[in-house]
Amino acid sequence: MTEQDINSFKSLMMGLGDYKSKEITKPLLNIYWRKLKHLTFEQVQHAIDGCVDDCTYFPTVPEIIQHLPKQEMLEKAAKLTWCANTQKLLNEYGVN
Repeated sequence: MTEQDINSFKSLMMGLGDYKSKEITKPLLNIYWRKLKHLTFEQVQHAIDGCVDDCTYFPTVPEIIQHLPKQEMLEKAAKLTWCANTQKLLNEYGVN
């Protein structure tokens, strides 16, 4: 994310906190930032919009991730599967 995206992320989280009646402290904001900074601002915004519609309470990081556009979820799942399969093959056959 760019510097402008970081500021937009903070504003987005503050707005979500206001909407869900949750105080957004600096430590809380830092946790969410560390876990979501690999995403684009547009992806985070899309996910937060989904949480506003679906989540009763302030969303956890996993709830936000569940609301990512489906393409990102598929790519993430494919990478995790590939890593697990690769590790299994390495363990089974070793490296020459």
